[in-house]
Formats: sequence, structure tokens, C-alpha cells
Amino acid sequence: SIRSVNIAGLNYDNGISAELFEIEAPDIKFVQALPVTEKEPQAVGGTKKQADVELMLNPFLHYLFIHNIRVSGANFLFSDRNEKDTMTYRINGFNFYATDFLINEKTIGRDNDLFFNYKSFGFDFRKFDNYVLNREYRLLVDNAVFSTVSGLRLENIELIPLKKAAPFFSLKAPLIELVSPSWALSMDHLLLKMQSVSLERFRMINAEVGLNYKNMSLKPTVDLELKGLHYDNEKKNFNVKDVYFHTKNIDWPLDNGFYNLHAGDIL
Repeated sequence: SIRSVNIAGLNYDNGISAELFEIEAPDIKFVQALPVTEKEPQAVGGTKKQADVELMLNPFLHYLFIHNIRVSGANFLFSDRNEKDTMTYRINGFNFYATDFLINEKTIGRDNDLFFNYKSFGFDFRKFDNYVLNREYRLLVDNAVFSTVSGLRLENIELIPLKKAAPFFSLKAPLIELVSPSWALSMDHLLLKMQSVSLERFRMINAEVGLNYKNMSLKPTVDLELKGLHYDNEKKNFNVKDVYFHTKNIDWPLDNGFYNLHAGDIL
């Protein structure tokens, strides 16, 4: 269901352009199904991706350009059926924007790439509360804001273990930041795939990190900053230029608890 749709500045000239395309309070459901094992036939004269996108256009529509896209107050449901036990994630009050969205013959013809161009996009949501990691943990995020310009900011994050048997870990942090992201994406049957991602900086401040393993239980307070991160998903390579790590309030039981190592600050 959708409360309202608003289109402003609509124009047609061998294609469609619009100044604004706005959707208010939609209910969005997305299901990621198990991969298809059968070999799918290739489209004549192009890839399957091209055929999928060209179905969105027609011989009289050579391009689609929207200067501003806005989605406000969306209720978003994502079901991942790739897991043994289907995982479902819900986000309420989801807002999204994108600028200078373009589809044309050039963008469609790119192999293993996005079928569209954009200048920037972003989203925000509040009160995220879902089970994650095969329902072994509960993740809460008070506020999340992302943009392709500045990055991702998460406020008041809490990862709560639901199982009691070790090993397990926990996290409670007032702030996590991923600054100035850049990435390479590909697309398969209209699904995005991450090829690589880079970050100028990752920062986690004043986080309580808990670790329980056999007879060891730690819960230090951690400040962590990583600079110059790069991850290549195809090569499975992860590189970091600089690391800053500060922790305090470490109590480490030794010799089955007979001794206890306490460290106030570690830099």
C-alpha cells in the first residue's frame, strides 16, 4: 500500500524526465530466494540483465531521468531465504533519497555493472530491532543515517547474545561511523552485488565489548579507529593503512580463575 505518489516537472521528449518523484508511506517487501541451479537462456543480442531492464522501457522510451527521488515513511520487510532458516528483517519509518537517476541505452549496455547512473543517494531510519546471525543475536540501533557523500553513522548500537553457552560476544556502543565510503558494484538479475568497498575511516567510540570463551570472560571499554580500509570481495583481501586502538578496564582471569590480570589502559 502507498499513501501518496507525487510527480513534478514531468516532460517527454523521446524519453521521460521529471524534477521530482516522491512516494509517501509505502509498504515494501523484498524476498531474496535461493539461487536458481538451472541454466537460464540468454537473451538474444544481449545479457539477461539487459533483457530484464529493457522490459522496463519500450521502443518509444530512450531514457528515464529523475532529478530527485524521495521515499518517506516506508515500512520495509526483507526476507532472506538463502539461510537454512529464513531470516526476516523489518524497518519502520525508512526514508530514502537519490539524485540525478538515469537509465538509457548506454547504462543498460554495460556488462556486469549497474544499469543506471546516479549522483548521490542516502537513507535513514530509527529504532531498528531485529534478530541477526541465525537468530543467535538481537541487534538494536537507535538511529542510522547514510549518504554516499558522508558515509554511515549509527547511534546507540547494542548487539545482545541470545544463547547462554560460550563462546559468544556482545557489543554496546554510543557511536559507530564509516566515513567517506566508495565501492564497486555489479548487478545480476536486478540484484546488487558488492565487488569491493573502501573507507576513509571507521570509528567506534567508548564501546563495551564482551567476550565469553570457555572459562574466560572479558568486557573492556574500547575505542577503535581504522584508516584507509579496502576490501576486495572477489579476492577476499582486506587492507588497513592505520590502526588506533585504546582499551581500558580489562579483567582477565588466568589459570582457571586462580589469578586475575587487570589492566587500566592499553594504547
